[in-house]
Parts: sequence; C-alpha cells; structure tokens
Amino acid sequence: MDKCREEFEKHYLNLPFHDSKAAQKCLDSCDFDVKQNVYIPNVKWFDDNDVDEGVTYCCMLNTAYMSFQHQQAKVEELQKRVDAALKEAQIALQYVEDDVRGNHEFLQMAMIRTFKALEQTLKGGA
Repeated sequence: MDKCREEFEKHYLNLPFHDSKAAQKCLDSCDFDVKQNVYIPNVKWFDDNDVDEGVTYCCMLNTAYMSFQHQQAKVEELQKRVDAALKEAQIALQYVEDDVRGNHEFLQMAMIRTFKALEQTLKGGA
C-alpha cells in the first residue's frame, strides 16, 4: 500500500464520525485503483448495499484523499525548507567552531546573516 494512502486511511479511520463504524463502511464500499490513484466503487459491496450510498462514499473518500494529498505535498515542501535551514545553521555553526581568531563581530554578523536566511527559507523565499 502506498505510504500516503496508508497514512490517509489511518487518519480517516480516526476522524470523529457520529458512528464509529461509518469510516470503515466508507472504506469498505470502495476499492483503490492504483493506476488512477482514486477510490472506485467496490462491486461486491454493491451487491448487498445501496448503490447511491456507495457512490457517495467513494466521492467523499476521493475528495478527502485529494485534500490529504495536497496537504501532504505542503508538508513535504516545508520539510525540504526545514532541511535547507538546518543545513545553513550547520554551516554557520562550523564557522563558529573554526574561528580561532576570536573575531566576535564577524561571528555576530555571520549568525545574523544565517538567521535572516533561515527566516527567508522558512517563509518560502530562496
């Protein structure tokens, strides 16, 4: 199972539904089509259940899944920014560790410049 979909389904099953079995019922009414990356109606489920209800469940799941994927992409982009910011901080720390001259003004300026760069990175700038 795809990691994003696995996380989505785990999250979905933990949502505060009115009926605790409602989320599982939605998932049971649909199958996941890996090629299309969407939930499709589970034909076997429809044999014993309401067709309109099942289609509604699949639409609901797809809407929630697309929203989840969108948010996950934002999280991954933010993680890239955080990783870049950490790398910048490590470079700045290396300056401090390598400074044997004790030039504190230089170190202050380097740290200020680094923190401004970190701030820009986290805000989405370059």
